Amino acid sequence: MPTIRLAQPTEYAAITQLLAEAQMVPALFAPPSLWWVATGPDSTVIGAIGVEPDGACWLLRSAVVAAPAQRNGVGKALVGAVTHAAQNAGVSTLFCFGTDVGDYWERRGFSIVSVTELSNHVPNAPQIGQFRANGWLADEVAWRKEL
Repeated sequence: MPTIRLAQPTEYAAITQLLAEAQMVPALFAPPSLWWVATGPDSTVIGAIGVEPDGACWLLRSAVVAAPAQRNGVGKALVGAVTHAAQNAGVSTLFCFGTDVGDYWERRGFSIVSVTELSNHVPNAPQIGQFRANGWLADEVAWRKEL
């Protein structure tokens, strides 16, 4: 099983590379964003997930696992670590975007909600601004999990 921990700024390049390889939206590392990484036995970053706190809600972003490490529980462990951290921080709700992910988020306890609902709960999240500026919000699928 991988080690899951808060990311160090020196690991942002590895996260950026994982996202590029998965053809995902580039990450934003500016505070107050927080990032977790999954590392393998040799301390190589094999997965990552970010959160953008906004009051009592957190927006998950950029959940990614390196192709060779997929289907081995790495993503589940990352989501579990973030969920645990959110509960410890008194967060009541997690949100995320996820298109073309099948039932992945549903298996993690999330339900589909409208993009408007997500945007209303985390209006200051940088990802909202990023998606709005690029015209992507209308094509997104939004997810919510009560903690």
